Amino acid sequence: MIKKLLSIFRNSSPVNPKPEVTQPVVESSQSEERPLVRWLTKEDPENPFVLEGFDCYGFTSSMLSTTKDQDVARSFLALRSEDGQALRDTLPEDGVEIPCLLSYAFGGETRDGILFKSAVMEEKWDIYLYDNRVYFCRSWTGTLAFVAELAQDDNAFRISRVWAPGSNDSAMSVRQVDYLVKSHLYKRRVLHPLPDELERDPDVVAMYSFSQYGRLCCFGSYEDTLGIAMLKTDVGNDIAVRSPN
Repeated sequence: MIKKLLSIFRNSSPVNPKPEVTQPVVESSQSEERPLVRWLTKEDPENPFVLEGFDCYGFTSSMLSTTKDQDVARSFLALRSEDGQALRDTLPEDGVEIPCLLSYAFGGETRDGILFKSAVMEEKWDIYLYDNRVYFCRSWTGTLAFVAELAQDDNAFRISRVWAPGSNDSAMSVRQVDYLVKSHLYKRRVLHPLPDELERDPDVVAMYSFSQYGRLCCFGSYEDTLGIAMLKTDVGNDIAVRSPN
């Protein structure tokens, strides 16, 4: 299906509330001191976004992921050669359908294949496109977390439904898919969603953000992260919009 879209989406190098694995994993900072994770109001001049939340870019961009469990390391390395074709016509375990209306500016042809492939363990997602469906997988385990169905016209492609595990919060699942499209496929600096039940503690938010989204995330918010423009200096950007209900 995405030729020009694939050129936007493809990475040449390459959500649940719980961490991906339970095996011994070391998440450590490259600096001696843990980078500051700050709560910023929307009015704060140091907040580049239109929503309030936790600035965790310094933390997530400096973290390293290592494991003493050889099975985890082997799994990650083995999955680097997977192209996702085995995922065709599959859904997440106990997957439920979630209707939604997401639209993204796009003009061009589409083609099946790899859209994003994690190159290092600090990147947490592999994303594929087959038969008008996008498959979002955890990069360490290959676990299929989300499936999104695409429809395309001349200047936009739309996601009309998402499949996620039945144990997930439906609204949160849609926000996560939207975030992954904007951050991993369009390479945009965007807000990442935080679940309502997550403790509003900087250390908790930092570790959750990194374990779920990896080094590409920068600023987490409990508010609705779907929308047209999230950067204060980028008002009017139409790269990702929520269609009217």
